[in-house]
Amino acid sequence: MIGSTLTLHWDRVVAMETESKVTGYLVMLKRHRYNDIHTIFTNKTTAELSLSASDNYLIQIKVLSEGGEGVGSEPIHIHKLSMGARGSGASSLRRLSCSTVLISAFFCSVW
Repeated sequence: MIGSTLTLHWDRVVAMETESKVTGYLVMLKRHRYNDIHTIFTNKTTAELSLSASDNYLIQIKVLSEGGEGVGSEPIHIHKLSMGARGSGASSLRRLSCSTVLISAFFCSVW
């Protein structure tokens, strides 16, 4: 196996009347044993990540608005041996009240 592609999909978050309009999302990717965090900005509800098959990963998604970053989603753990997504399938982003982000990870190997 040379590498892997992970595609994340989540529901659009809509701000309540008293909150700042959602301007996008931050997808934060951290490799286990490394301190660097790779951050991707998107205004879509999907992101495609290239992963090394030999590392473990932690992924979180945050909502961005004029008011700043929202609280991160439940972490998604990607393990090198199983290369499956573990963690919560749904998370509430508190800064945007009851808005819910559903995160589902689809794994696709690149041979």
